[in-house]
Amino acid sequence: MCSSLTNKTLVKGIKQACPIEQTSCLDGFHSVLNQFSHLQRNVLYMHALAVMHFNQNLSRETRMKNGVEQCNVVYPKFMNGEAVVRKVPVKQNFDYVEDIYHNP
Repeated sequence: MCSSLTNKTLVKGIKQACPIEQTSCLDGFHSVLNQFSHLQRNVLYMHALAVMHFNQNLSRETRMKNGVEQCNVVYPKFMNGEAVVRKVPVKQNFDYVEDIYHNP
């Protein structure tokens, strides 16, 4: 295990990875997984639903109003409270639930 984790190629790849870009998507998935945590009876089912929901809503389009994209100003922790402008996504899509019922 130690030799695998100290592999030169792996260490070089980790050093080149941008921490902001690499973790934001994972943080988003963990947030979705936490929202599905009330399904504690079956952990595998909970994870499968969280993955389907996350993948379905990962690349949502930007909400439009009168032909103009809507934006928000947010103050993320990883930017130490510095203001960031983000596009407002359209509402979440739950169509995958219907697919589950029609494809047993």
